[in-house]
Amino acid sequence: MKTQRIQVAIVTACGAEEEMFGYAKSLATPREAELHHIFVPSFAVPEDEEMAVAEVRQLVTSKKIDLIASEWLNNTRAMQDLIHLAQERGVTAVFVRTMDAPKVGRIVIATGGGPSLYEQMWLAREVAARNGAPVAILHWTGTVNGPTAEEIAENDRFERMCLRLLGMEVEFVQCSGPNFSDAVGGSLRPDDLLLIGATSPLRLVSDFAGSLPDQLARTVQNPLILLSSPPPGRIGLRRLLWGRMVKPRLRSHSNMGRALPSLPQEGARRSKEVVLSR
Repeated sequence: MKTQRIQVAIVTACGAEEEMFGYAKSLATPREAELHHIFVPSFAVPEDEEMAVAEVRQLVTSKKIDLIASEWLNNTRAMQDLIHLAQERGVTAVFVRTMDAPKVGRIVIATGGGPSLYEQMWLAREVAARNGAPVAILHWTGTVNGPTAEEIAENDRFERMCLRLLGMEVEFVQCSGPNFSDAVGGSLRPDDLLLIGATSPLRLVSDFAGSLPDQLARTVQNPLILLSSPPPGRIGLRRLLWGRMVKPRLRSHSNMGRALPSLPQEGARRSKEVVLSR
């Protein structure tokens, strides 16, 4: 039986196509992925980013898109609208800010704990494999005195469970302080790639400007990746086993991914379709 291709929407400007296409290919689980290239003429022109979001919206109405891989948009309203679109359609979205930096030396997951940690760790493993870099988990607590013993124990239990499921070995780094962006930024090395999750999808789709990811993008000079995943269902395992069972046709090295059928439909008129074979 022929495996259905993953449908990926890629939003990128000239100069970053190779990197963005590489991320999309590394996150696709079947041997082939159909990539729909949404070209942004210039990130310096807010209207160009808004037009790109409109093209993605047109695309997702004509095809069952499984993943949106986008460069980080400078226009915060366009960024907010694209995250909203992904949440509305139940599509995982990955936003990448590339920087003129040395080769990535470490993938850093910034977290304060919580159920999105497994998803971030899954993505970090894929990004680390692509860059040939180790992974570190950066704990942040909002108190100057650091986390309580109970918080440390809870995070430790959950992380070790995730590590067993993913088969990863990571470094643990602790930072604290009342300002999340400053604390995280002060803990990064120049060659770190920072990976963050959408701690509050509701906030991101209602007002991205001023959110934690937006603050980090303005504070931190490192390469940055934001993961936005669909809202969780009623069953808690839906989030916990995201990389293995739930996300349709997205990579899991356990080979336990369950492909959901997609409807054969016409492609968007303006999107450029590319097939990459692994």
